[in-house]
Amino acid sequence: MRWGGVALVAAGILGLVASALFVVAVIRAPEGTFSYAYERFYLAASFLQYAPRWALVCAGLAGFYFSLDGAPESVRRMASTGVVLAPLGLVFPLTLLAGWALGSQDVYSVSSGPLFSEKFFFVLFSVVPGAGVALCGVAAFWARGVGRHRFMLLAVSVLDSPLFYSLAFVIVSNSIERPFFPYSDTRWMEYSLQAQVVLASVGYLLFGRLLYGARDREAEITAREHRTLAEGNRRKARRLYEAAWGMGALAVVDDLIAGNFFDYERGRRGREGFKKSMSELHRVFPDLTLSIEEQTAQGDTVTTRCTFSGTDSGGVLWYPPTGRHATFTGAYTDRFSEGKIVEHHGGVDKMALLEQLGLRTGV
Repeated sequence: MRWGGVALVAAGILGLVASALFVVAVIRAPEGTFSYAYERFYLAASFLQYAPRWALVCAGLAGFYFSLDGAPESVRRMASTGVVLAPLGLVFPLTLLAGWALGSQDVYSVSSGPLFSEKFFFVLFSVVPGAGVALCGVAAFWARGVGRHRFMLLAVSVLDSPLFYSLAFVIVSNSIERPFFPYSDTRWMEYSLQAQVVLASVGYLLFGRLLYGARDREAEITAREHRTLAEGNRRKARRLYEAAWGMGALAVVDDLIAGNFFDYERGRRGREGFKKSMSELHRVFPDLTLSIEEQTAQGDTVTTRCTFSGTDSGGVLWYPPTGRHATFTGAYTDRFSEGKIVEHHGGVDKMALLEQLGLRTGV
């Protein structure tokens, strides 16, 4: 993922360099002509913009794919499709270089020929790769580590689209014919069209910087979510012990206990079984009080250590009532799933309880 960020930053820098070379090419070309100097700088700008720059974009998108580890499978498939389609954009510079190596004097003539029609070439090797970047841009909304600027990749895919460039070209070209436009030199049109390339390059640079730190940012988000979830579970467990166990408010059980709950201490399943355990405890100790001594939450489990205090008036275990007051401790571990308790482990210190009540401890 970090190398993907580096690749996108490098792609943005190369895009800015290519745009600068294009401006130099226009400056070196006499008005209305295509000089050798113009073609030399234009070829260099085209090569940088469409070959190494696009290769770096593809590498960056491949790195971006790994930022979607926690995204839905449909989103991951969308991004993988974009990663596969984007490299088709490399066909144009390779064909351009092939035509130049074969002595083509017209740098545009390589976009058509016996193998491809001009429209087919434009759609397959320009529009489709841009659509690949757009797919990754949509998938970026599920890349949590990218942060709140995750929309940037989608915006860049629009700016870097050949369709957008063609639309901008038509708008700028038509504006020349408007009588109110004061400039007769058409070079301004070629300069203004580079604004799209500059903005897209800056977008790649900024998104690459976000992607570079996405792993650490996602780890921070995940850790914060885990802390929030653990704290929420701890508060729920505290409510269960203080209200349900301590005061006998059985209605709390319906709010906090899952339907598939299992009590490992007593071998009982479901909410009603848990309510029965609490009712039995309050029958034995009618004046029962409970205080939580320590409570820790880690992941989806909460460990609670509490102290019970009450008078035995109903018979502990299978022994007859003693009428004695006892204070005893309990240690429990509760596991949560989807906000409710599904497992309950642990119990009270029975030996200490029996000893306080004067009952036999050898049994």
